[in-house]
Amino acid sequence: MAGTKRDLYANAINFTFRVVPELKILTTFNYSQILSSSLPTSSIEASYTNGLLTVRVVYQQSIQNTSASLNVAPPTSLDNTFEMKASSASFVVDPDNA
Repeated sequence: MAGTKRDLYANAINFTFRVVPELKILTTFNYSQILSSSLPTSSIEASYTNGLLTVRVVYQQSIQNTSASLNVAPPTSLDNTFEMKASSASFVVDPDNA
């Protein structure tokens, strides 16, 4: 994980992940179909640019001190994704930043 940033005006947090090597195929994904989270989310959005995957999670209740995970399951319907593996990031939401 390259960083996190809480949206002070919404119940949302932005996670940034560095993807190495950069994969142009990631710009074609519909992230709403491949991302999931253990957080009480109302939506998950993502974008990929220049090796950085930014995931915005909008949550419905407090997530402070919550153990959480973000999961990515590569779509099987796209060409050139056969070498991609399902991935996840696990973390605890720090009460000082979320």
